[in-house]
Amino acid sequence: MSTDRLLIVGASARAAAYSAIRAGIIPTAIDLFADLDLCDVCDAISVDAAGYPGKIIEVSRDLPHGPWMYTGALENHPKLIEKLSVSRPLWGNSAEIVRAVRNPWKVADVLAASGIPSPIVHRPGEVLPSGKRWLQKPLASGGGSGIRWTDDQNRDSAGCFIQEYIDGISVAAIFVAKDRITEFLGATQQLVGESWLHAKTFAYCGSIGPLPFDATLTQQFVRIGQSVGMGLGLRGLFGIDAVVRDGTVFPVEVNPRYTASVEVLEFATGISAMAKHRAVFEATETVVQPSKPYDLVAKAIYFAPKPICFRGGRWPEQLLQKLPVNILPRYADIPQVESIIEGGTPVMTYLCRAQSIADGLEQLHRVAADLDHRLCDL
Repeated sequence: MSTDRLLIVGASARAAAYSAIRAGIIPTAIDLFADLDLCDVCDAISVDAAGYPGKIIEVSRDLPHGPWMYTGALENHPKLIEKLSVSRPLWGNSAEIVRAVRNPWKVADVLAASGIPSPIVHRPGEVLPSGKRWLQKPLASGGGSGIRWTDDQNRDSAGCFIQEYIDGISVAAIFVAKDRITEFLGATQQLVGESWLHAKTFAYCGSIGPLPFDATLTQQFVRIGQSVGMGLGLRGLFGIDAVVRDGTVFPVEVNPRYTASVEVLEFATGISAMAKHRAVFEATETVVQPSKPYDLVAKAIYFAPKPICFRGGRWPEQLLQKLPVNILPRYADIPQVESIIEGGTPVMTYLCRAQSIADGLEQLHRVAADLDHRLCDL
């Protein structure tokens, strides 16, 4: 029996909620922000940082019954996934699968078994081979948080692992796995640590796509997705962060859920990734509200250059413009009025249609510069 309701839970639920609506699903959201544009389209409840994610269970008890799914970075909390899945069917990967995905040595073994090249991983304290650059990464993180450069003399943090740094183009690939078959939906180029967006060194801050891969690169992504999907038992939507260097794809990280790149691919191609996700967990014929294909879509997250209070005045007029969910918004993830936003944390997302990667980057730069100008005297 199919359902029209879905609870979406994560740090930010807006993009997934909009995808759900385009797929004919009625979402309810629990996240950290309950942004204005999220509240415009569905019931949304915010859980403050002090209560996140623990209070999610309590808040969800009073919400309509139905399935649930998580977005980033709730995969870092497998015990919560287990608890919430007792009372609600999960459209997503179980706590057991999440634990495997969050084990970098397990992921490396799966890739090696298929002959897929990937960065070398080490435990803190192990001797690192010379001639390479290394990153220290938290075992539980999201969006690039907590990543830093490291070496043999700088590896004393618990709860971390060491990964070889691969230089190249940062890419996010999106897949959907069903019945041991993994479909490659496309990939975007990632923006990481961009100073013009005031992002920290390794912070995810945007996507442009879909990337026009040739047959050889496409086949590599198909093979990687199939190997990871089967090797880790993934179901539904998932993402793989990778680096493309000299015609070779190096998988770096697996994200076992709806990712930030999904909406870019949906708007750019007109497909409904959420409808495909739903079809994995229940037999239904989804009536999709298609988005108009835009060929290529660019998306950026603007981080606060200093502490600010979000209110009217110098913000662009289009910021509060309400559009149907199947139309590419100019601005998204709009904070509640009078929100206090700390320096170095996300303010909002903005998107644009582009003719090329270069054109998309140019447009994103222009909007960031405009926001800088508007905020300089606030």
